[in-house]
Amino acid sequence: MGLLLVVGCRQVFGIHDPGASDDQAIDAQPDIDAAACTAVAIQCVGPNELRTCSTLGAAPTFDDCGWGCVDDGATLGPHCGVLQPAGGAVTPMDLQDMSALADVDLANATVNGTDGSILLGQTTLRAPGLGVISGIDYEVRGKVAVFRMSSALVADVALTGAYAIAIVTNGDLTIGGAVDARGACADKTGGPGGSNGGVNHNVGAGLGGGNNGTSEPDGGAGAGYGAAGGNGGSDGLNVVSGGASYGDAAITALVGGSGGGGGGTTNATASAHGGGGGGGIQLVSNSSIVITGTINAGGCGGLPGITSPGGGGGGGGGGTVLLEAPSISIVGAVAANGGGGGGGGTGAVAGGNATPDAVAAAGGSSPHGAGGAGGNAIHSAGNAGANNLSYAGGGGGAVGRLRFETRGGTTNGFGTTSPMPVIAAANVQ
Repeated sequence: MGLLLVVGCRQVFGIHDPGASDDQAIDAQPDIDAAACTAVAIQCVGPNELRTCSTLGAAPTFDDCGWGCVDDGATLGPHCGVLQPAGGAVTPMDLQDMSALADVDLANATVNGTDGSILLGQTTLRAPGLGVISGIDYEVRGKVAVFRMSSALVADVALTGAYAIAIVTNGDLTIGGAVDARGACADKTGGPGGSNGGVNHNVGAGLGGGNNGTSEPDGGAGAGYGAAGGNGGSDGLNVVSGGASYGDAAITALVGGSGGGGGGTTNATASAHGGGGGGGIQLVSNSSIVITGTINAGGCGGLPGITSPGGGGGGGGGGTVLLEAPSISIVGAVAANGGGGGGGGTGAVAGGNATPDAVAAAGGSSPHGAGGAGGNAIHSAGNAGANNLSYAGGGGGAVGRLRFETRGGTTNGFGTTSPMPVIAAANVQ
């Protein structure tokens, strides 16, 4: 009986018994961090945990910090880290109080950045308007539409409208299907935040818009963004230069790709407009981003010339995909490739539209002047259109930009990405 009492007391007071197993010893240790507060204090008790003692003798409270527990000394002291988002539109406050927001399932959806509406097929999930509607917050800042929700499961979604689109969540953000941030590739319209292609004999819109053909057989040039667009084909007497590179790898401003130039002709039926630039999309989560589906922010192909003389349109430039979360896992594909230039003249076909993989969009074929291929991970600039005296091809559009920011500066899995992304540690304060 005396032995039992001694053993019992040793277990109560957490005294290590040399004869006990390691597991037993660990189980016997008291949780010091959870002990009653002996002082009013806030401290980091692990890389992800903030311990707060506000009342002497009371139990402490603990916060699990998705962006890590930060102790910056005298400025703010120990606190849960807060992301300082890139892109210029999403703010740290967007990631704070999200209690009024809903968990959202976006399947077969159309998200309109111009008015804030979200349709699920023919059903309205969120009506147009600013503020919180149906648990989803919407605001326009400059040229970016910011949607906020508690968490999001996204599958088969089209992003539309005049503004680049940012989706911000507190919980997990999962891409389980296709997210299309291109424009309407059947015409010259750019994706959300992207610029339109130039109509016949006109320069493409945007900072890196492709130049137009200056004489009747010239093809339009491809648009630039992350690199230069491909030159348009010509009769050998002119240089139809591709659009210039612009922006920066840090994505200081969330923008889309520029538009390809229109083919050079004075005959409205003999040439074609350039392809629209890919859209700008930013996904931000306080928890994680998981991509098992695809995100396509690529440029659209230029349309072909129709008769002689008739140059093809230039391809649109790829857009932007900016991802920010403590953890990012990519099993699927994320791409912002350039569109292909249209072929020139009779019998020509349009340039290919960018797809969510590392394969370059093909330039439009032609029995005369073929269009140049769009840029991809292997060849970031667009290819030049073929020269021809009467049927020149359009130049291919260049790649856009991908940037992935995590707490540790790494991603879990790489999937398929094109162009090569910049992977960096997020700015957490």
